[in-house]
Amino acid sequence: MVVVAFAFSTPKHDPHNVCLLSDFPVTPTSYRRLAKLVLYAALSYEERRARMEQLRRELDSCLTDGDGESP
Repeated sequence: MVVVAFAFSTPKHDPHNVCLLSDFPVTPTSYRRLAKLVLYAALSYEERRARMEQLRRELDSCLTDGDGESP
């Protein structure tokens, strides 16, 4: 079973974008590419539509920040 949760923030200087704050899995896990799966799920069309419905506005993009040992 894989449980995924996303955390987003809206920048004050740019209200038409959101920042993805949690695009990393918690270790240990037996899934080798779980970080990529989490990122793809967060940037999917369905998730974007859900964010726009929740925020009640059109979003231009979702910003991420790749950190890690081998981003």
